[in-house]
Amino acid sequence: MKKSIKKQIFIISLTMITHTAMAEDPVIGLKECIKKGLENNLNVHRAEYERLSAREAVVQTESRYEPSVSLSASRTDQKTSGTSALYGSENEMYTIELGVNKRFSATGGSLGLSWANEKTDTDSAFMSTFNPFYDSSLSLTYSQPLLKNFVGRNDKLTLENIGIYEQIANLSYIYNMNGLVYLVENAYYDLVFAVKNLDIKKASLDRSKRLLNINRKKMKDGLMEEVDVIATEAAVTIQGAAIMLAEDSVKTAKENLRRIIGIAPGSACDFMIDINTDFEHTDVELDVVYGKALANRADLGIMELNIEAGKLDEKIRRNEKLPELRLDTSYSLADTSEDLSGNYDTIAAGDYPTWYAGLTLNLFPLSRKTKSALKQARYANNLNAAELEDKKDQIRVECAQALRNFNTYAKYVIAATRSLELQRRKLHLEELKFNQGRSSIQWVLNYQDDLSNSEVEYYRALTDYFKAQSRLVNVIGAEAI
Repeated sequence: MKKSIKKQIFIISLTMITHTAMAEDPVIGLKECIKKGLENNLNVHRAEYERLSAREAVVQTESRYEPSVSLSASRTDQKTSGTSALYGSENEMYTIELGVNKRFSATGGSLGLSWANEKTDTDSAFMSTFNPFYDSSLSLTYSQPLLKNFVGRNDKLTLENIGIYEQIANLSYIYNMNGLVYLVENAYYDLVFAVKNLDIKKASLDRSKRLLNINRKKMKDGLMEEVDVIATEAAVTIQGAAIMLAEDSVKTAKENLRRIIGIAPGSACDFMIDINTDFEHTDVELDVVYGKALANRADLGIMELNIEAGKLDEKIRRNEKLPELRLDTSYSLADTSEDLSGNYDTIAAGDYPTWYAGLTLNLFPLSRKTKSALKQARYANNLNAAELEDKKDQIRVECAQALRNFNTYAKYVIAATRSLELQRRKLHLEELKFNQGRSSIQWVLNYQDDLSNSEVEYYRALTDYFKAQSRLVNVIGAEAI
């Protein structure tokens, strides 16, 4: 009984905890936003499917060189006629054949092994052999190209080429992930600024409201003019309107971030607003940034791999211009007797071997198609090489701009931090003067606005700095995960 009560209490407690957890909206920070974006983003999913598809393309190409097994069985009925019924005949033939074939990428040749058995029944009155009789053979064949695809040149190049396209798909996947991380970080810091801006405006409104209450008391006691109270009320009114605009900016920033990371509108989710105010900055040289970009940029790597694939394709096209010269060889053992066992014994003893070797030459006097394909491959390679150099120049400009923005915003943060400290000090001193009757309310209100604007500029500078840092990382091409 006690155990049952404890069990019920445990279930009730667990249910209450679960409902409480479900009642609260999940709160996610920047890392969780990036993780969700990678899980939900359509472009990342598309790149992942393309990467998996490229892997399967490699498997399919490699599978061309796997051994294949064939089995065939057939029956043939044949009736023949002569000058009279005596010379007519009816034949029945049963055939079973087993074959194994294998292509070799290392040589370009193909090897075949076949085992055939045939049984023939006839009612011919002039049959001079066994009836029924069995015909069996074991054959080994090998075909080797000697010009086009000699020693498997095109087979090897094709395998190498398909491997390059798999690498391209992998880099495309990384490129899309890095691009998504950059978008998420920018949207997140836009949200951080919008929230901080709203908090600052709320704090400014609270200061103005407190000041308005103080001023109303002073006016009631005859210590302040009505115009000063009106000025404070006007400040409270405009600040209230500014809060509505700031709240709208927060909603817009949240919607934008939700869209990027793939959270449906209306889903129970909120964001943890966090930004590192312990500012530390280290200047970086352009040559260092550019060198890292050349080594890490996925889009640049894709272009370089495309050039490499193009060169391989050009080699394939050049080889395909050659005539097709093929060496065909075979070795077979066969026998015909009244039973299969006799055939097997003869074949196993190798009594009646048959050798064959022959050359087959196919010429293409014009070869317009292969020549045109070769020229097309060369044009594509020249275009890719020119685009690669242009891309390197573009990357250098991107690095210079991103690094300049990064260093500039660092100075901006330093200046904004100093300005914020001065504005706080200035307002504090002015409030002391106002309390001593040595200043007007207008100066206090102006200095409060200056402080609010300075706080806004500080968080604008800080978020812009981290966005510039994110852009620099993206320009360098560092991997997202």
